[in-house]
Amino acid sequence: RDNLTSQEGIKNEENNITQQTEEEVIPEERQIQITFFPELGGGKGWPPDANVVLYHHSTGLIIAGTECGTLYAYGDGFQYMQPAIVQMDITHIVSLHEEKILVCFADNSMAVFLLPTLQLAYKLDASWLHPNCGDVTTIHIDESRSKYYAYIGTSEGYVRVLHLVNEFREVEYCITTVDSGLIGKMAVSDLQISPKDEKYLIIAYDSIDSTPETGAVVIFDLSKKKSYRTYKTSSGVTTLTCNHTGDTLYAGTRQGEVLQLGIDKAAMTIVWNSKLELVEGSEEELISIRKMGWMFPQSPTSDGCLFVLLGSFGADTDNLKSVIVALSSTSCGDLKSIFTVPPLQNNSEVVGFRIVATWDKGNEQKGATPGLLLLTQSSSEDRDSVRELMVMRCPVGDISTWELEIGMLPDPRPAMEVLPGKSPVSVLTGCVPGTALEIF
Repeated sequence: RDNLTSQEGIKNEENNITQQTEEEVIPEERQIQITFFPELGGGKGWPPDANVVLYHHSTGLIIAGTECGTLYAYGDGFQYMQPAIVQMDITHIVSLHEEKILVCFADNSMAVFLLPTLQLAYKLDASWLHPNCGDVTTIHIDESRSKYYAYIGTSEGYVRVLHLVNEFREVEYCITTVDSGLIGKMAVSDLQISPKDEKYLIIAYDSIDSTPETGAVVIFDLSKKKSYRTYKTSSGVTTLTCNHTGDTLYAGTRQGEVLQLGIDKAAMTIVWNSKLELVEGSEEELISIRKMGWMFPQSPTSDGCLFVLLGSFGADTDNLKSVIVALSSTSCGDLKSIFTVPPLQNNSEVVGFRIVATWDKGNEQKGATPGLLLLTQSSSEDRDSVRELMVMRCPVGDISTWELEIGMLPDPRPAMEVLPGKSPVSVLTGCVPGTALEIF
């Protein structure tokens, strides 16, 4: 184990490692053609039990993890499958430096795989995480340090640190709820390094066994190992994201609120509420914010927008006008809806999404149009639940005109049917190379 007790120690070790490695090259944005081969055609196909999906920006691969522990990689005219090394759900997949991915399983064991072949590089047994810490709930890779450190949040409120260079090494740096200045049981629901200052780790907390449910967002100073700023909320915090400049922090809550939080200055404002998406006349119910993602500015505008996934697993969406909403800032400082994805047909539920770019086959000179890669789940009485990959394109043109096209866009379609032609092809790439995409 590394005997590191401060962020300065982390920095010093990283500097020694960085001198021995080549300078990181940011990949250019490029067109990637992804073909999903049907099961009966001899290919491995799309797994019906896909549990988590990652778009790996530097290789252009779509990685899918399943409930039985199997990994799939889909690339430009090829696909690979890695049989399960652990017969358990894959709960998290995150991208690493140098064409690698980190995979976490339901028993808290982890493994690093090489891309595109999914060859196992190294593995960490489940015993690394003490039972008192609970289970892994979220993973954040510190991109500001060439992706060498993984911050691991747990269901009992701990944040652990792993060093990832050719092997797993546990760093002697642990953050507890006491370190964050909180009282009571809290689970870590999301983590993010501040884009403006890498010494700050932003931690989202969701209450455990408390009535009423409460939460918190803590901006934690890694160098001093203490809370720099704490925001206590009236409901559990489920997700975090920052805008592209790092000036604005957004937090989503179980009560359906989107909070705007200050990093440099103490300020907390409710800028949007999911109650706006309830069908008029329906009974008021709790609509949670499940996931958020920030879309970088798209030419010619300099503004980005916030995508929000609403609802909860297994919840009825009949009373919702939309399950995904894109929000843009107004002159008053709050957020307004400029693009929506209505509830899907056949009782399908959106369980995750990715912001991607789509291209028209044969019309690549027109450039990319932002879109959403949706992981959906459907079930019925006579069959088990099936998960599918779907794509919905956003409006073409300036973000400022998107709200004029609400209600005029086609429904989401299976990824293999998005583009015309006989081949089941979808073409996907990152909106902004290297930084614009978030995992499910």
